[in-house]
Amino acid sequence: MKLIPIPLLVLLAFELSNDGYGQSVVFPNGVYMSFSELKDQTPSQHWDLLVRAAPPGDLLGHPGGNDFVLGFGHDTIEGSALTQAIKAYCLHDSLYLNCEPYKLGPGFALVQSRGTFLVFRSVVSHARFDGYQEAPAGFVFGSILGAALAEGKRYPYVLSLRTGKARSLTEQYLRDRFADNNLPDLASEFKKERKRGSDEVLLKYIDLLNKAISPHAEVPPAAQ
Repeated sequence: MKLIPIPLLVLLAFELSNDGYGQSVVFPNGVYMSFSELKDQTPSQHWDLLVRAAPPGDLLGHPGGNDFVLGFGHDTIEGSALTQAIKAYCLHDSLYLNCEPYKLGPGFALVQSRGTFLVFRSVVSHARFDGYQEAPAGFVFGSILGAALAEGKRYPYVLSLRTGKARSLTEQYLRDRFADNNLPDLASEFKKERKRGSDEVLLKYIDLLNKAISPHAEVPPAAQ
């Protein structure tokens, strides 16, 4: 009989559990006009929108920025008042999140992991994003955002469906969530990973975290 190593058993337990919220998350097709609709998976509008790759541009009010824009027919709605109103759009099981309300640039990003924590990528680097959070009210980000677009990279972020806050997806973010939610076994396995800061490992463990937590559960004080 071949024995399975204990660390693998721990991961299998998270992967195979049917009690985890993450396995049951389904976002119906439609337009989500508020964070509450997104959290409750209840889109209030059912417009037939087109999803297009964002055209080249800058982050100073022109189309471009993050990877996708929405449109009616041949007209994109990027930059319009409606863009701000739409928080997310789901089409054929693909969920597109509006990045602008979170100071992560104009345009929409494809959600790559769903559950309590929605994972997506933005053109805004973690360092720039952290700087925005500390900037005084009324600070103008235009030139800084333009520089972010010029870098041409995408950085992983998390939108928590419990708090409504977007945060950089980092090693520290995962360690904090493991601690907040009393998941020592998962924290231990994460600590053993040799490339904890890689996107692949970060996404793997946020998926496992999603299987363990419900967005409707009480938010730990440390996570608020």
